[in-house]
Formats: sequence, structure tokens, C-alpha cells
Amino acid sequence: PDTASASRAAARGLSWRLKNQQDGVTRRVMALPIDAWPGYLECVPYLGLHVFMAEDAALLVALLVLRRCQFREMAAKVPTQTIIAFLTHLKEYTFAVTDAATRRSGVLHKTLRINLCAGISREIVSPYLWMATARANSGSATAFPQLLHAELHADPPPLLQLLFNRLVKPLLPPKTVEKMALVSTGADGDASAVVGGLLGEANVPDVLGGRLLLGSGLLSGSLREQDEARSAEAGAASPPCEPAPPSRPPYTDALVQHHEPPPSAGPVHSSPGQSGSARLLLGLGAAVA
Repeated sequence: PDTASASRAAARGLSWRLKNQQDGVTRRVMALPIDAWPGYLECVPYLGLHVFMAEDAALLVALLVLRRCQFREMAAKVPTQTIIAFLTHLKEYTFAVTDAATRRSGVLHKTLRINLCAGISREIVSPYLWMATARANSGSATAFPQLLHAELHADPPPLLQLLFNRLVKPLLPPKTVEKMALVSTGADGDASAVVGGLLGEANVPDVLGGRLLLGSGLLSGSLREQDEARSAEAGAASPPCEPAPPSRPPYTDALVQHHEPPPSAGPVHSSPGQSGSARLLLGLGAAVA
């Protein structure tokens, strides 16, 4: 391995975390129930996202059901900075829980992304939102360890496959492309078998015909139990007081400095753009890398 390059990357990551007070975000996501995160209550109604831990497989799973997502409506109703703040906390949470599981078990935990593409349409995507989140993530793109084990795209429409192959794949590192695969659902599909091979049959989600019930919240399984425990602890504590404003914005990038957009920003508009669906899959994946 190139130890010099690894050392420089680690130094950049530590410098970025210090500059953006990222350790404060880590403490927040591991101490507060998820509904107390910035932007959670505003964003989750528009996201068909489920996150759970498959302990036996040492994998944190992020499953996105695109037919349940309304990105364009979210972009129109929720301030962009609020969305970015939520995605920032979600990204930090995925690394915090995988790190904790790795330390607890002694086995490196990675991430598995599953995108269920059936039902996606141009009407639900927002190129504007993708561009804004991509800009916000650009500063942190190399500051996190690369823990992606695999990424599955189930039932992508032919146009999305074409756009992804021609426009997105050439921009990705070869190692990332090697981890991607197309699967299909339905009676003759291989999605359930592929996911079962990665996670074990007990961890195949119900939306793929498996036994794991995801429910309606963002977190499922042991992650939900941990969150409920944090919520109970918060409820048993003394009534919270209004925290003092931080001396510096606690979020990660320049775009994430307030929960409201600057007065000059104007309303959020969604405009059609080339390869919006393909960009969407790539941009959302950054939050659960």
C-alpha cells in the first residue's frame, strides 16, 4: 500500500474534521434521539430511506425505496440548508455506528447501499437539490474512510441505466464501479437471493420479500432499539434548556451554516435537467457512504 498517500489523506481528513467541528456532530448523533437531529422532522416525510445493521454480516444497510421519495416536493418546501444539515448528520451517524460496531466486535463493518428504482419518475427528482447537496458534500468527499462494500440497483428503468452507464460511471473510481451491480425483483428476480447472500436470509427486508420488517421510520432493528433507548433517556432527564448558540456553525460545510437560506437566495426552484435520475442516485449515496 502507498503509506505516504494514506498518511496525507488521513492528515487532510483530521484537519477537515477539526476545521468543521465534526466531532461535535458525532457527539450529537450518538447522544440525541434521531428526531432531535437538525432537519430530521422536515426531511424524513419525503424520503423512502431505511437504515439497519446486519450484525452477522458486519454490514450497515441503507435501503432507498425511490417510489416513496418526493425529492422535488422536498426541495420546494424545505430550505436547502436544512436538508444539507440533516444529510450531514446522517452521514456522520453511519460512520459513527459502523465504527462503534467494529470496535465492539473486532470485525470491520462496512456499508451496503440498495436502491429500489421501480416507480422512479422525472416528476419526483430535483436536479437543483442534487447540485446543492453535491456542492456541500464536495468538501467532505475525501474526509471519510471508504467503507462501501457493495451497491445494488434494483429494477432501474432502461433510460436510467443508459444515463448511469454513459454519464455517471465514467466519473467514478474503478473500485467503486466494481462494487456496483444491477438486480431485479419479482417472481423471477435475483434481488432477494443476492441480498440474502450478502446479509443472510433473516436480514432480507420485507420490501424484497424477506422477513425483516422495516416499519415506517428511518431506523430499523437494533439501530431503532438504540434510538428508542436514547429517547427514553432524554425523556427521563431534567427538562432541557435552550442551548447557548455555538461560537461557530457546527455543521460541516460553508453551505450548512444556518437552518434558513440567506435572504438573497430566493425561493427554491426545481428545474428539469439532463440525467437528473442518475445524479440523484449518486448524490444520495454520499450521505450513507
